[in-house]
Amino acid sequence: MSDPKDDNKQPPQPPQDLQRQAVADSEERAKQPPLPLHEVVQAERTELMQIHGMLRCLTDVLLYADDDDSVMHSDVACVCARLLNECITRLEVAVTHHLQRLVAAATPPSSAPADSGEKP
Repeated sequence: MSDPKDDNKQPPQPPQDLQRQAVADSEERAKQPPLPLHEVVQAERTELMQIHGMLRCLTDVLLYADDDDSVMHSDVACVCARLLNECITRLEVAVTHHLQRLVAAATPPSSAPADSGEKP
């Protein structure tokens, strides 16, 4: 007998449909007002961290797979995860540096005391 949960599963979408959906999503996002920079950076950082996590899982799975090439593929996934992690770190440093410059530019210089010690 077939499992009722299997009846609800949809077949995977062909690449053309996925591409059309991505373009439609992109066009929809273009119509919306732009997000503040910190929200965009945080969203991209979150995506990169999720990809990093998936690659680390893939590394572990491939490391213990029975295929002859699985160890090599595991090493490739590990290098990809490391590169993503370095990218995230550089992104965080760049954003922190940029924010520090903005704060420094917005902060008025401290003014020297008006009293120079002379009495009128």
